Amino acid sequence: MLGGVVYLETHSVCDPCCELRESTDTEKRREAAARKEFERVVPVSYRKTELSHPNFNTPLWEQLKKWKPEQGWLGLVGETGRSKTRCLSLLAKRLAWNGYKLEWCIATRFQWAAQRQWSDDEGYKAREWLRRWKRAEVLILDDLGKQKWTDSVEQEFFDMLEHRTSNELLTLWSANTHPEQMIKAKQLTRDRGAPIVGRLLDFSEIVLV
Repeated sequence: MLGGVVYLETHSVCDPCCELRESTDTEKRREAAARKEFERVVPVSYRKTELSHPNFNTPLWEQLKKWKPEQGWLGLVGETGRSKTRCLSLLAKRLAWNGYKLEWCIATRFQWAAQRQWSDDEGYKAREWLRRWKRAEVLILDDLGKQKWTDSVEQEFFDMLEHRTSNELLTLWSANTHPEQMIKAKQLTRDRGAPIVGRLLDFSEIVLV
């Protein structure tokens, strides 16, 4: 420094310090990417899930915390108000933090896309959502069974399950009604309903809530 002006400035940092700085920067970038993915996918209200809330199903979460992606598909079945969706959001957060790419699909939204994929005004958007749900590294499917099982919905759902099971893509889902009951209640047709339920049962660890 000469006359209050810096003419030459040098820095000397040892190798361990450089490695620590690079490691810290890498971790910050990873955390930022994971946070962005989590916020992109999970609805706002579920991102605000509080474990200390008196209505939160703590025993269920304690059980699900032990689940790992290597175990395969996971299905939560039980009545409304048992924190199924909130627990899925917490699992989504963990998956995002571990670098997985996610998509979140509400069953009624799937119905919308399946029924409108060939419409003139919304067709492109609907087909794009169907494609993303079909190919996502991890798909979180909420409220299965809330959709109406029209022919187009059933066909698209079967195609999605077939693609995801055959390509070993992870799926987490929730439902108020057990898949077997969907067949018994004749919500699904015989030809496609049995394979749909079969895949859900064969590939999923089902937790009754």
